[in-house]
Amino acid sequence: MIGRRWRMAPLLANRSLDGKLRAVWNKVSKLLGRDLSSELKATPYFGNQFWGLSDACVQHILSVIDSRPAYRRAYASVYAPDEHFFHTIVGNSEFGIHAIAVSDRGAAKNLEAPLHTVATTGERYFTSADPTASLAASGKFFARKVSTDRSAPLLDRIDTELLMSTATR
Repeated sequence: MIGRRWRMAPLLANRSLDGKLRAVWNKVSKLLGRDLSSELKATPYFGNQFWGLSDACVQHILSVIDSRPAYRRAYASVYAPDEHFFHTIVGNSEFGIHAIAVSDRGAAKNLEAPLHTVATTGERYFTSADPTASLAASGKFFARKVSTDRSAPLLDRIDTELLMSTATR
């Protein structure tokens, strides 16, 4: 999806017709393809949208946004720009060597995140079936894909087993 135009903004006031028109737009755009590297004069990158960025890296991103309007134009029509925009800026900078490489579009690549762990049980969210110990042992600061409703037993366990145990130390 990184190599095609994607239309999210409405084209028509009529929601039903608009949805159909955008569906056709997106299918045609996929067939036509897109050379994002030529548009940006940079290698496109993608990955998970959850990051930890240094102040220097954020300053670099802001300077690129200000100095290279092509990035804003190009990513205004990319599917899931939060998974491409910053990655491309960072990947094409000196900060890229410190970023986690994504070699293909495999689902496991979504798990390559230094600060958070992602639900991998085949479910969309962590549930009570997920062992709290694996979250604690992961060494990561955040758990992604937790639902207040679906993960309630797990969240209760985290409150009692992890938070209470650290409070008594």
